[in-house]
Amino acid sequence: MTDAAANLEAFTATRKQMKGSLTRFSTYLAALSIPDVSIIELRQRLRKVSELWGSFNEAQSAIEELEPEEANEPIHLLERDTFESRYFAVTVELETLIERKSAAERAAQASRQINITANTSSYREGTPTSQANNIANEHLKLPRVTLPTFSGKYEEWIPFINMFISMIHENPMLPNVQKMQYLMSALTHEAKDIISSLEASDENYHEAWRMLKDRYNDDSLIIQKHVKALFEQPMLTKENYFELRQLLDTVLKHIRALKAIKRPTYQWDLNPSSNK
Repeated sequence: MTDAAANLEAFTATRKQMKGSLTRFSTYLAALSIPDVSIIELRQRLRKVSELWGSFNEAQSAIEELEPEEANEPIHLLERDTFESRYFAVTVELETLIERKSAAERAAQASRQINITANTSSYREGTPTSQANNIANEHLKLPRVTLPTFSGKYEEWIPFINMFISMIHENPMLPNVQKMQYLMSALTHEAKDIISSLEASDENYHEAWRMLKDRYNDDSLIIQKHVKALFEQPMLTKENYFELRQLLDTVLKHIRALKAIKRPTYQWDLNPSSNK
């Protein structure tokens, strides 16, 4: 066996190992019990999945150099497309799970802190628990939780609203007036201007929430912004791990956002009938 043939066999074996590892990650996610898994485990698995990308790309590039014939190009392209589609699917799902569990834990922690404050006030002052809860809420200082900000860019709306709903909007321990304060503190630029005429009150919170959703819950514009951003990614002029990592993170961000509004992310046709 020649050196070239031996190298081709070795790189092909490496590629097969990377594909097998990615398949195992897919199987793991399919059988995953979300309530039982920890964020630490998900982050470790995401790190291991990310390592597969570099190993596969290195092996595939070497194979393409050893098999430069034009007849092999469709095969090489299919290998890359298949691996990349599965890789993006796995990483998007892992990052989405991490984001959801992190938001849920922060919301739970905020609720526990409010309960602790209320109970402490109740024991010290001998007041009923319901009254202590009101006292705790009245003295709640902003910010008690770290919120994402929203400036009015459509491509940022879905991540923002999902996080805000998990942390604030559906938190039964917060009165609407404080939800309004959180909302006002999280908005900047154009988004802040939309509700700038409203004062922080129980009644105005629902009105502010409606105004923002009327303006930004526009799937067609959101899809347009994300797809445009995907096509406008800068070309890499040379191999650079940092730039490749940055490009991948950006692409995953937009794909994750499209997936969150239930748009197809494995083909470019947005016609629902094409997904059947």
